[in-house]
Formats: sequence, C-alpha cells, structure tokens
Amino acid sequence: MEETSIFDIGSGMFEGGLIYFLIRAGVSWLIAKMLIRLLDRVSNDVVSRHGKKAATSLKFTHNVMSAIIYAITVFTILAGITPLAKIGNTALGATSVLTVVVGLAAQETFGNFIAGFSLALTQPFQVGDLITLPEYTITGTVMEITSRHTVLRTFENSTLIIPNSVMNTAIIEDKAFDDESYIKWMSVGIAYDSDVDLAKSIISDVVSRQPGFTDTRSEQEKLDGVPAVVVRLDEFEASDLLMKFKVVSNSIVESLTTCSNIRQELLKEFAKNNISIAFPTVTIDQPAKE
Repeated sequence: MEETSIFDIGSGMFEGGLIYFLIRAGVSWLIAKMLIRLLDRVSNDVVSRHGKKAATSLKFTHNVMSAIIYAITVFTILAGITPLAKIGNTALGATSVLTVVVGLAAQETFGNFIAGFSLALTQPFQVGDLITLPEYTITGTVMEITSRHTVLRTFENSTLIIPNSVMNTAIIEDKAFDDESYIKWMSVGIAYDSDVDLAKSIISDVVSRQPGFTDTRSEQEKLDGVPAVVVRLDEFEASDLLMKFKVVSNSIVESLTTCSNIRQELLKEFAKNNISIAFPTVTIDQPAKE
C-alpha cells in the first residue's frame, strides 16, 4: 500500500493538492492587498500635491485598477480548482456565442464605463464640486466617480447614485468657483406708488449688514464710495416695479441662510416705511340683486 503524502490530499479537486492550492491562494491574495495598498499610497500622495483636480481622475483610475487586480486574483485562485478549470476549457469552445451574450448583457455597463472614463479625462466637474442637473432638478456635491456611476451628496445628506451615461449627456451647472464665493441674484417687486430711492436704500442697508454677506469691493472702490450692494430697477412689471440686486456669500449653504434673513428683514423694513410689496389680487363682482 502506497503512502499518501500530505501534499497529495485533495489532488483530485485541486491542482497540486489542497495544501498547494491554499498556499497559492494566500500568496495571490496577499499580493493583491499589497498592490491595492501601494495604489492607495500613490493616489493619496498625488492628490495631496495636486489637489481635487487630480483626485477626480485618480479616483476613477483607482477604482478601475482595484477591480482589475481583484478580478485577476480571483481568476488565479479559481484556476487551481480542477472542475472549474475544466468548465472554463469547455466554455472556450462556445466563444462566439458567449461573446455575443456577454456583449449584449454588458452593453449598458460598458457604456457607463466609457462615460466614466470620459468624465475622469475631461473633468467637466471635479470631486468636491457642487453641481446641479436642471433637467432632473438634482443638486449635490460630487463625492466619487466610479467605473459605473457618479455619487452625489445632497443638502438633505442623502446619497444619489447616477449612471455615468446620464452624467455624460446631461446639462450640468457647476457651482464651484475659483474664488470660493457663491452669487445669488435676488429680486423683489414693489408697488408703483412706492418711494423707489427709499426702497433701494433699505435693500442696500439690509443686505450689507448681514453676517453672511461678502463685500467684494476693492479698497480703492471703497475709497471711491462705490456701494457694497448695487440695487437696480430691473423691470416695469404689470403690477410692480422689479428691484434686482446681487448677494455674494462664501458658499451656497451660507447663501441660503443669508437670503432667508434678507427676505425676512425686508418685510419688516418695508412695512415700517410704508413700502408695499406688490402681489396679484382678484376682485369678484357680486351679481346685482333683483
């Protein structure tokens, strides 16, 4: 009776035996983890030196490379299982049919991958940018661009996962500014019999004293007496005079609070100074009694 070596255990199921398979699987997985860790280190180093512009393309590349490394590792491990290897060889005989089936099934996925590659390469927006998709009434901060989708974080702190093919074709408003400021145009309609000059003065005073308002004037403009807030009579509307002015804040979040405070204070100040905010009214004539 022949002696069976410990390395021959499971040789019918695993190529080279169970021990060899486990060693190869462990080494393959360890190499994969080391490569991923090296990839993380290189990505973090590049992002720290080049900022969020590099982060946008590197995030996509990192995800793709990680998927490739893990896929190669899994296939390497599974190749050591004899039944699976035989199944793979049999499947190769139907390559043409398999190619058509996989191609049809993966058409949308592949389209999203190409769209993601295009977004990472051209960078119409970057990770960390606040963007709006007007067609879908969606606003959020770009958190990640993967091989399949783009992840947005909304003001409600919810996560939106949008296919890259949608992001690649949609109209996008990028609210990220190099000077890190956000501009909001506001308007208010006052009655035709209101004092326009007084209304302008009140609006300018209310806006300029808000903590969230950013004064963008240069020192020379301040010396020349250029007003911090320019209020214009923008339109003669059917029932009001439309006053328009610009509010600059450090961010869109700060702008939301600032604009809300401005509206609230304008209501109070206009009421104190007998300036009416125009609004439509409907008069219903009562039928004459016989």
